Amino acid sequence: MTRTPTTRALLAPLALLTLGLGLSACGDKEEPDDDTGSATGGGEGGGDEGGGEGGETGDPEPVTPTEGEWTSDGGTTEEDTCQFEDEGGSDTGGGDDTSILTMTGEATFTVVSNDGETDLDCTLTDDLGSFTCEPTNGGEERTDFAEYGLDAVLILQSSVWGSLESSTAGSLYIQVDASCEGEDCGTVEEYGGVDLPCMARVVFQIAYAGG
Repeated sequence: MTRTPTTRALLAPLALLTLGLGLSACGDKEEPDDDTGSATGGGEGGGDEGGGEGGETGDPEPVTPTEGEWTSDGGTTEEDTCQFEDEGGSDTGGGDDTSILTMTGEATFTVVSNDGETDLDCTLTDDLGSFTCEPTNGGEERTDFAEYGLDAVLILQSSVWGSLESSTAGSLYIQVDASCEGEDCGTVEEYGGVDLPCMARVVFQIAYAGG
């Protein structure tokens, strides 16, 4: 069994590959413009009619991301039952890569990593900047241990969502759920030192870096 890699050794690079989508933020968040105004309702002139014309706040403008380059920080682990952190700490890497965000509709956009492949297809789910994304590979990674003589397939399923604080800053969440199929999953867990299924969730601060 000396050729059998540990589960965590497999999980960590695969998860980091999923987590290192390139979309990210330097953490510099712009303060939102205070465009609510002052609705003081002034009242010009007296008389029985009284009244001036009051201000109206109106509905807020929908939050949409700015097209162009986006960057991210290294990410912060919120939850980790897979013990990914044991393979190298809570910083998931990244921060140096950039991705190109392109609006493809009024409420849809793509994220293309600097290697030229489309990583994410995203949809804004409300006017406040919330969004969900679908990895273009379906979000699933499968590792077959058959070459090591084991009836076991490790499955990593990623989910991506986030929210925008403004058109140039926000947060991106990526969750990886790990599970195993096959009669020898117990052996994989034993040698990997991890109980399956498990999950890890990381949040990235994302920011617009320029056009």
